Amino acid sequence: MLDSGVRKALKAAAFVLYNVVIVCAIFAIAEYAARWYVSAKRGRGREQAEEIIDRWSAFRTTPNFDRLGVHHNAQGFRRDTDIPLEKPSGTTRIFILGGSVAYGAETVYPEIDSRWKISNHETIDYYLEQRLNAAFPATRWEVINAAVSGFQLHEDLARILSLLLRYKPDQVILLDGVNDLSQLVRSGADFDAYAQTALAEQFNDLTDPHGLPALETMISTWLVRNSVLFRALHDRAEHRSHLRYRRERIAGPVPVGIRLTDLSAADQQRYQAIASQAGYYRHAVRQIHRVLALDGIDDFFLLQPTLRLTRKPLTEVESRLAAYDRSVAGRLEMYSYETLYPVIAAQLADDSRTEGFHFEDLTNVFDQTTVQTFTDYCHLTPAGNRTLADAIFGIISRRR
Repeated sequence: MLDSGVRKALKAAAFVLYNVVIVCAIFAIAEYAARWYVSAKRGRGREQAEEIIDRWSAFRTTPNFDRLGVHHNAQGFRRDTDIPLEKPSGTTRIFILGGSVAYGAETVYPEIDSRWKISNHETIDYYLEQRLNAAFPATRWEVINAAVSGFQLHEDLARILSLLLRYKPDQVILLDGVNDLSQLVRSGADFDAYAQTALAEQFNDLTDPHGLPALETMISTWLVRNSVLFRALHDRAEHRSHLRYRRERIAGPVPVGIRLTDLSAADQQRYQAIASQAGYYRHAVRQIHRVLALDGIDDFFLLQPTLRLTRKPLTEVESRLAAYDRSVAGRLEMYSYETLYPVIAAQLADDSRTEGFHFEDLTNVFDQTTVQTFTDYCHLTPAGNRTLADAIFGIISRRR
């Protein structure tokens, strides 16, 4: 016979186990329902995270990701077909690097315009590959999208060193500008591109776990990669957080052509700190160029277009996007873009002549375009991607 203390302990254990089983059953049913819904709606039974932790750049695109017209191949590039390490004979292999614009991401302002979902056949690399193969059929052209949403120049460099060089590229095109300058504006005098890499803290938690925060990171990372239900809830919470952040930042109308004296005394001081760090961009470009030059790889550095500086005729939607973006960004960020983006362009133009890399300022690439090309302050519609691909085609053709 068991004494009363043991019986009470067994009952308590049984009660706990019963509740754990019930909770697991409820979660399993909810997970099954979520997978069924995703399969019915999107044609896939499992939703994945678009990006995963990476030991070189903190994060990268997920191999074999497939969702809503977006496909990553087995190498993690946004492309329908896999890429062998050995380059086929007669092939010119081009990689495109950069952040979310080069990748082909959707808008970050869906509250204004949520119509655009960019498929693999509407990206810059896809349009450029089609044009090159049509114009120069004697060569087989591969234009491979190796961009990662959120990347800055130092992460482009990490991706080149850790991955791209293995594939023997003939040319590398880097489409950057917005992420680096935006991070610089947010950081001011404390700017340190490497220390402020996104997801670096999560990477450190996973590789050197200590304490409860690391355990939480490990659990949430596993759930994001393996649970459709958790991923959906995570995405929804993230979307609401970003929307709340933008609503809190709205500062009313921000005029075009801001002067330094239009900023507060604190913002003027902060701007001086931002401007003093702007040389980071040209230094990072030189680093990348010299690495590529060692392997005889042709490089093209493109300063990406942005709605904040474009002189294109704006559509009605773009006008609303521009007004909304200026209000969310505020005077300091807008003044920083209006003054420092041209400085970066001038520096890179000078360096391209002395260093030997190719540089193009694409800020005004849409000047003669009347259709909508922007879906927010920098992301593009399919028409915008096609126009940008046409411009890059022209740059490559002139260099042949």
